[in-house]
Amino acid sequence: MTLLVFNKDKANPTKIVTPGKRTWDKKTSSDSLKWFSDEGYDLITIKKPQHGQWKIMAPLDPNNRVVVATNLKLKVNQLPGYLMLGDKLNVTAALYEDNKPLSDQRLLSKFNFELTRKPGNSTPRSYPMTKLTGNSTAYSVQLAPIFEAGNNELVIQAKSPTTQREMRHQVKVYAAPAEVNIKQDNGKYRVEVTPYSNLVRADSIKLNVVLKDKTKHELIKQGDSWSVDIDSQFHQSMFDLNIKATRADGKPLSMSFSKVLAVQQGSVKLSPLNKPLKTTAEVKPATEKKKRVDKKKDKTAANNKNEQTKDKESELNWTFIIISVVVVNLILILSFTGGYLYLKRRKQKLSAELGDEMAQESDVVDHDLDKDNGDKKSNE
Repeated sequence: MTLLVFNKDKANPTKIVTPGKRTWDKKTSSDSLKWFSDEGYDLITIKKPQHGQWKIMAPLDPNNRVVVATNLKLKVNQLPGYLMLGDKLNVTAALYEDNKPLSDQRLLSKFNFELTRKPGNSTPRSYPMTKLTGNSTAYSVQLAPIFEAGNNELVIQAKSPTTQREMRHQVKVYAAPAEVNIKQDNGKYRVEVTPYSNLVRADSIKLNVVLKDKTKHELIKQGDSWSVDIDSQFHQSMFDLNIKATRADGKPLSMSFSKVLAVQQGSVKLSPLNKPLKTTAEVKPATEKKKRVDKKKDKTAANNKNEQTKDKESELNWTFIIISVVVVNLILILSFTGGYLYLKRRKQKLSAELGDEMAQESDVVDHDLDKDNGDKKSNE
């Protein structure tokens, strides 16, 4: 039993009274109780609830609502047990309560839906499931194409903080729809092809081989296998095996394989010539990846080179500016110093010339005075 109790009153937290008159709250420790409390609501799951009357104690409020769900089960759409390389797979899941889809969005919103693919020899990968368009109760995801043959386990889960529902499904991925057996019989080689009955419809199968001389030979059905006899002159030569059929899921199938005409022990798995291209976002061609890496490296190197060039140009610009400022300052200093010295020397020269003129005038005056004194004495 799962309860969703809306209670915004933090002062009066939600409590539950069991049929046995025990009171539980979010602090109660019990193997049969899981309690998750968040802003405005409590999500409570009780395993194997006791028969009788259960009481929920919470403040009376029009907004305090309760959602009760019992017997929740997870149901998934019909999934195939076999796939071919490159196949896409759509998975749809929904929670059911008593064989009816769980439609209460308040409770459904507390669950996260997820699909995990577990390959036999690879790391598991998870895919979130989203609401199915046009269906408010179901969630879906398209599984990315698988490019590795082998067994896979699909785990579909609907998880909430207090409970989860899970379903597991086994899928086998084939690289080819058949196995081939080559043996010698009465001096000839017999090529025997056995299709996988779970992959292709027996009534739709058409097989032929094309030898190195370009001759085509149809294979004849014998029991569960198709076979053809080839002359021993083609020993150790390559031949092509072509298969056309309708798959069990109704899809058309057309594949070609290349084999060497030689006796082999037991049945041999085929490797297709026309393998599906890994063009999805999950798997991309290594050559393209390498090209992108190389382009990225080239672009990075070019950017680094440009940055280095810009740095060098910037360094040269700053050096030129600094040198220009120093030279201009030196020129100004020398100009001021030269002007100052020139003016000082000119002042000194003018002062000297002025002193000489004054001295000469003084000598003339003295001479005139002496002459006047001499004239006076002569008159006397």
